Amino acid sequence: MIAKLALTMIGLIALALGLTALLDAVKFERAFSAQVESRFTFVAAELKSAAETGLDLGLSLANLKNMESVIARELQRDEHILSITLFDREKILSHAGKGRFADQPPDAKASWRRTLATPAGHWRNETPAAWQVGIGITDNFGGQAGGLVLQYDRALYDRAIRRMRAELARAAALLGLSVAPLAFVALFGLFRRLHGSLARLRFALDRTDSDPRAAAFQPRADAPLERHYAAAEQNVRGVLAALAAERAELKRAGAA
Repeated sequence: MIAKLALTMIGLIALALGLTALLDAVKFERAFSAQVESRFTFVAAELKSAAETGLDLGLSLANLKNMESVIARELQRDEHILSITLFDREKILSHAGKGRFADQPPDAKASWRRTLATPAGHWRNETPAAWQVGIGITDNFGGQAGGLVLQYDRALYDRAIRRMRAELARAAALLGLSVAPLAFVALFGLFRRLHGSLARLRFALDRTDSDPRAAAFQPRADAPLERHYAAAEQNVRGVLAALAAERAELKRAGAA
C-alpha cells in the first residue's frame, strides 16, 4: 500500500511538473513571438520613415529610386530578413530578396488591402516558409500612398521554440528524478510511523476489550494519533468510572 501511495504521489508530481513546463513554454512562445515581431516591425518602420521623407520632398513613391539601395542595404544587414518589398496600390515598386524569395515578392494587391485595413499600425501575416510584417506609407496629405512588406525567417522562430521546449522538458525531467526519490522516502517514513501507531492502537483496543481494568495506554510523545487516542481513552475511563459509581449508589439505595 505504501508503494502504491508513493507511486501515486510521484505521478502527481510528474503531472504538476509537466503542466508547469507546458505553461512556461506557452509563455515563452508568446513573449518570443512578440519580441521577434517588434524587432522586424522596427526595421519596417525605419524604412517607412525613409520613404516618407522622400514624399515630403514632393516625390511620388514610384520615383523614390534611392529606396532600392536602402532596401538592399537593410536586407544584407540582417541574415534573418528574407525579403523586403515596396508597393503601391497597383504594383510592386521595389523588391529585394534572398534565395528563392528573390523572385517571389508578396502579392501587391493583397498587401495593399491589408494595409488599408490597418492604417494606424502594422499588420502581421504568415506563410509556410516566412513570417511577414507590413506597414503603410502615408503621403503629405495623410492618405495611403503604399506600403512595405518585410518577410523574415520562420525557421529562426521555430528553432528557438524547439530549443526552449527541449530545455524545459529536460529541466522538468531532472527535477522530477530528483524529487521522486525524496518523495518516496518521505512517504515511506510517514506511513511506516502511521502504520506502527495503528498497530499499537489496535493492540490497546483488544486489551481493553478483554480486560477493562487494564493499565491506561501510554502514547509516544512524537505520535499525535496515539496522544489523541490516549486522551479519548482517559475520557471514556472517566465516564465508565462515573457510571460504576452511580450503579453502586443505586444498589446501596435499593438495599436500604
